[in-house]
Amino acid sequence: MAVTQRNGLYYDDEQLRRNNTSVANQALAGLQQSQTAQPGALPQASLPQTQQPGQAKVQQPQAIQRPNAGINTEYGYTPSQSVMDAYNYLQSVLNSKPGEYQSRYSDQLQTMLDQIMNREPFQYDAYDDPLFQIYQDQYILGGKRAMQDAMGQAAAMTGGYGNSYAQTVGQQTYNQYMENLMGMIPELSQMAYGRYKDEGEALERNYNMLNQQEQQDYGRYRDIVGDWQTERQLAENTYGTERGFDYGAFSEKRTYDQQNDQFAKQMALQEAQLALQREQFEWQKAQAARRSSGGGSNKKKTQEKTQTAEEIQKNASGFIANLQTKNEYMSRNKKEGGSYAGYIADKVQTALDTGRLSNNEALAVLDYYSSRK
Repeated sequence: MAVTQRNGLYYDDEQLRRNNTSVANQALAGLQQSQTAQPGALPQASLPQTQQPGQAKVQQPQAIQRPNAGINTEYGYTPSQSVMDAYNYLQSVLNSKPGEYQSRYSDQLQTMLDQIMNREPFQYDAYDDPLFQIYQDQYILGGKRAMQDAMGQAAAMTGGYGNSYAQTVGQQTYNQYMENLMGMIPELSQMAYGRYKDEGEALERNYNMLNQQEQQDYGRYRDIVGDWQTERQLAENTYGTERGFDYGAFSEKRTYDQQNDQFAKQMALQEAQLALQREQFEWQKAQAARRSSGGGSNKKKTQEKTQTAEEIQKNASGFIANLQTKNEYMSRNKKEGGSYAGYIADKVQTALDTGRLSNNEALAVLDYYSSRK
């Protein structure tokens, strides 16, 4: 069944099994070519060993090397293009960070605030009031005219001659105008206070309007910063997700390849052990055949010639029943090591030497184990 993974990291399992089998067969062929059987002795195991300091390097079965979408063959992580794109996008967002806020109205606002805070308290001086000056000029002019009219009327009443009475009447008339002018000062003061108050309120309104515009500008700036922060968070999340997925796929690929490497090595070792067992059995059979055809005493030859197939099979089965099974042998020899095939070969060799087994019986035993390889 095909395994599908992003970036082409996994491949078809069936193809992978064929590749691993091919690697194991190549390793076994090289191992068999390097082995030579010594006459008169059983072949000894010669399996691939790991390299030790000062020793020549021994070729190990290698896993199939496959394209890996940017992940190198030494299992070092290299980011994929999608990760690099996400990283570059994040960097571009970080580089586009808005600068510090620049106010267009800070100087004006500060000036207006100083005017409001440092404004002089209200004080009224009529002689500094332009409106009072206008009224004063009008009342003086009107008073003078009224004084002259009063003096003329008083003189007519006395026969046209000037006298102190006429002057007194005229002065009283003028003074009355001046008193009326002074009577307008409270009203003019109230009007001046109204103007003072209106000017202060207008100054505050202008300040508030300008400050409102300042707050709008700052609000727009904060919106820009907020949009940038949102985009930055999105870019960071995208980069983190892409890298996490990519590195996770790389880790799975690394584990997958390491397992395949181990599988290939184990297969090569197993095939090598099977080959060694086959060689041992074949060698032992050849030895037994030679003994049967050319060696031994005449008495033993006569005995072997008179054995029936049933007798050979019965004696061989009895011998096999007394041997350890492969599981028993492997369980009892975990620490010592050694191969099961070597164990069988030694037992058969000893039985031949001691006469417990005939050559035909030894061949039957070896044929039995050879068929179960």
